[in-house]
Amino acid sequence: MKRQNGGARMEVEREKLLAQKVLFSDEDFKIEVIDQSPASERRALHEAIEIKYFYGDRSALMINSEMFIARAGDIAIVNPYEIHTTVAIDKYSGRYYLIMMDPDFLGKVMPRGLDLRQFFLVKRKKIQNLIRGDQRLEAIILRLIEETEKQQLHYRLVVQNLVSEFFVLLLRGYVNEEASEKIEDDRVKYVELIAPALSRMHTDYTKKLTVEDLATLCNVTKYHFCRVFKRAMGVTAVQYLTSYRIDLAEAMLGDTTRSIREVAFACGFEDESYFYRCYKKYKGASPKAAREKK
Repeated sequence: MKRQNGGARMEVEREKLLAQKVLFSDEDFKIEVIDQSPASERRALHEAIEIKYFYGDRSALMINSEMFIARAGDIAIVNPYEIHTTVAIDKYSGRYYLIMMDPDFLGKVMPRGLDLRQFFLVKRKKIQNLIRGDQRLEAIILRLIEETEKQQLHYRLVVQNLVSEFFVLLLRGYVNEEASEKIEDDRVKYVELIAPALSRMHTDYTKKLTVEDLATLCNVTKYHFCRVFKRAMGVTAVQYLTSYRIDLAEAMLGDTTRSIREVAFACGFEDESYFYRCYKKYKGASPKAAREKK
């Protein structure tokens, strides 16, 4: 009985971390606008399109293997099936409006509208992840937020038109041609399998995380997990976690109220000398030199 209960709890935890399927409050109008903080986000990847509009303090977000520091007025685009998380760390605790949208949103409500599913999931095209200083896009986002909050007469039609205009401008000026090569379908499948482990690493990076624990979270053997993770991400799980922690440390080094030792511990490194070695390996300079440069 205990084993069954433990398995049930593990499955609940796995589903919570995976969060693959985005549930919309209205399945006939699949778009959500949420005022959100970094600490409340746990998703790792999904099919939905995400638009983040940042306001207030700076925010740190990771998309695939790249760390971005967003400031007020910036817009982040998370393409379908991109591994992502917004990180809650000191000095980077800004809030943002999260707009989540099904790829079929425009195609279903506007028969001759943009076919975003074709663009993202068939042609495998990508939009640039971070957009800064585009006042026209920012104005559309602010109107979209206002319409969804007030929900006045015929607001859905207005939202559809705003989203359509927004993506037309994105397609005109922000298609990332370098990242538009066809993604192997097998890789998407592999990333889906390891998504619970990725989410755990993104949120619990300060804790001791073993490969065995991560494999159990994904409900596979350690051997299978290691093989799939390497094929999906190009690096081992240990290398990915270390790289992620180093990226976080790079962002934290701008906070001079913390010693380098405190930054190391805050990122999950229990040994300061090991942190120095890893930082130099991944960034090409010591943490002290990086802080002085900042």
